[in-house]
Amino acid sequence: MMPSGVPPRLLRAFLATGPALLAGFFAFALWVMWEARQEAWNKAALAAANLTTVVERDLSRNIDGLDLSLQGAIKSLSLPGIGTAEPGLRQAALFDISTTAHDLGAVMVIDAAGDRIYESVSDMPRAGNVSGRDYFTVHRDRADAGLHISHPFRRMHGGDWAIALSRRLPSPDGAFVGIVAGTMRLASFSELVRGLDLGDRGTLTLLQTDGTIVARAPPKDESVIGKTFPHSVVLRHFADADSGTFEETSVVDGVRRLYAYRKVGDHPLIVVTATAMDTVYAEWRTKALQIALIVVALGGTGMMLVALLRREVRRRLEAERAARASEAQYRAVADYSSDAILRTGLDGVRRYLSPSTEHLVGYRPDELVGRRWTANVHPDDRPIVELVLARLRGGIPQVTATYRVLHKDGSVVWIESQSSLIRNRPGGEADEIVTIARDVTARKQAEDALAALTEELAQQATTDALTGLANRRQFDRLLEQEVRRMRREAQPLSLLLLDADCFKLYNDRYGHPMGDQVLRNIAEAIRSVIRRPGDVGVRHGGEEFAVILPNTPSEGAVRVAEAIRKAVAAWNMPHERAPAGIVTVSVGAVSVHPGPDTAVASLLADADRALYAAKAGGRNRTVHAAVGGGTEAVRC
Repeated sequence: MMPSGVPPRLLRAFLATGPALLAGFFAFALWVMWEARQEAWNKAALAAANLTTVVERDLSRNIDGLDLSLQGAIKSLSLPGIGTAEPGLRQAALFDISTTAHDLGAVMVIDAAGDRIYESVSDMPRAGNVSGRDYFTVHRDRADAGLHISHPFRRMHGGDWAIALSRRLPSPDGAFVGIVAGTMRLASFSELVRGLDLGDRGTLTLLQTDGTIVARAPPKDESVIGKTFPHSVVLRHFADADSGTFEETSVVDGVRRLYAYRKVGDHPLIVVTATAMDTVYAEWRTKALQIALIVVALGGTGMMLVALLRREVRRRLEAERAARASEAQYRAVADYSSDAILRTGLDGVRRYLSPSTEHLVGYRPDELVGRRWTANVHPDDRPIVELVLARLRGGIPQVTATYRVLHKDGSVVWIESQSSLIRNRPGGEADEIVTIARDVTARKQAEDALAALTEELAQQATTDALTGLANRRQFDRLLEQEVRRMRREAQPLSLLLLDADCFKLYNDRYGHPMGDQVLRNIAEAIRSVIRRPGDVGVRHGGEEFAVILPNTPSEGAVRVAEAIRKAVAAWNMPHERAPAGIVTVSVGAVSVHPGPDTAVASLLADADRALYAAKAGGRNRTVHAAVGGGTEAVRC
C-alpha cells in the first residue's frame, strides 16, 4: 500500500532516479578527494622546490668563492721571485685569500708529477702524491678543462669525505706544469641542511651530472657516497630541463618519492630534494578517511531511504527524517573539516563557526558567534575585511582575501578566506555569507624567507664584506652615473683616492687580522666624514679606497680629504715602519666640471696621479690634481 497523498507516478520517478543521484553523489565525493590529493601534491612540490632553490644558491655561492681562492693563488704564482721568497711571505701571497674561504680545506700547488710543492696549511708541504686523482689527470690530459669538480674521495689526512676544486697552472708554451687544487669537506653539506625538516625517509642529495652521489643528508648510509647511478631517475628528467619536480621510485632504496631538483649554477652538480610519498599524502589520507566515512554514512542513509520507499513505508515521515539526516550530515562535514567554516550576515555579524575555528585561532566558536567579522582581525588588516564585506554587499558573488587574525594566545595567524553570497531561497535575495578560511602562515613565512634571501643576495653583490662600503663593481656603475648626472646639471664632481701608507709592511709586522682592522677603521673614518645622501665611500681594492663627491668643487674635495686623513690619524694605531709611526693615509683628489669629452678613465687617471704624488711627497698628505695638469700638495 502506498503512502497516502503521494501520486504513484511521482514515487516511481523518484525510485527510478534515486540510484543515479547516489552515483552522482559518490562521484562528486571522489572528485573532491582527488582534488584534495592533487592539492597536497602541489603543496609538497612547491615546498620542495623552494627548499632546493635555497640550498642550490648557497652551494653555488660557496663554490664560486672557492674558485676565486684558486684563481688568486694562480695569479700570485706569476709574481716575480715568488719561488725564492721567504716562506712566510710566499704563504701570505699565495694563500691569503684562500685561508678565509669557508669550508675549504688545504689549498695545494701541485707540480707535473703530482707532488705538492706548496700548501696553505703549512710552510712545508705534506708528503703524498695525487697523480692518480681525477682532479689531477683531467688537467694533465686536457688543457681546456677550466674549473674541475672531482668525484668524492677520502682525504689522505683526516680520512673524511671531500671533493676537490682544481684549475690547471698556465705556462707560456701550453705544456702541463701542474695544478692548483683545494679540498671542500662534504661534512659542510650536512651542516648546511641541519635543522631542515625533510620528513620521514626524506633526503637531500648532491649529485654529479654523471650520476655520482657526492653527498646525502641525512647521512644514514655512507656506502652510496661516490657510487655512480647512470640510470638515475633524476638524470632522465635533468636531460630535459635544469630544474623541475616529478614523482618516481628511487633506484637507491626503492622508496617512491616526490623529487625536486635544480642544477648548481654552471657547475656539473645537481641538488635533489626527495620527500617520501607517505609524508606527502599523510595529512590527505586523514582527511580522505573522514570524508569517506561521511560519504558512506550519507550513501547508506540514501540507500536506506530507497529501500524503505520500495517497501512502501510512510513516505512523508521518511522524507522528513531523511531531510534531518541530510542536514546533520552536512553539519558533520563542517564539523570535521580542517578548514574553518563561517556563516555571517550581510551586517558582518557572525552566525555560525565550525569547531575547527578553535584550532585556527584558539577561540571556541561560541566565543565569536554574535561578534562582528573584524573582531579578532589584526588592526592593520581590518580595512581588507571591510572591503570584502562591501564587495559582497555590492553583488559580487565570491571574494578571496588574505589577511592576519589574532590568535587567543596573542600570536598572529595568516589566513586565506573565500567568501560567497548565499541565497536561502531560489531566486531570492542573498541574505548570508559563507566563508571558508584556512591557515596559510607557513606559506607566508616561506615567501618572506625567499624574499629576504633575494634581498641579501642583491646586497652582497654591491657591498664589500670586510668594510661594509660599496665594492668595486658598484663604484664603476656609480661613477659613470654621477659623471652623466653632473654633466646634465652643469655641476662640479670630485673624486678622492685614498691608500693606506706602507700597508704591506704593516701586514708583515702586525699580521693580517690587524691589517683587516686597519681597513675597517679607514672605512669608518670615511663614513664619519661623508654625510650627504649623494656622497659614496668605496673599497676600491686591497688597501685602496675611493670617495665620489657629486656637486663638490675642489675646495670642498680638499676639506673632505683632509677630514678623512685626520680622522684616520686620530685612531693613533701604531705602525713602526711608517714615517709617522702610526697608521696614516695618503689622498689624491681631482675635481672636474664634466663635459661631453669627460671620460671616467681619465678622471681615475688624474686622481691616481695625485695619489702617487702624495706618496712620493712623503705620505700622510692630500694632493689635489688639476685635470690633465699638475698637482698641488695641501699639507702633511
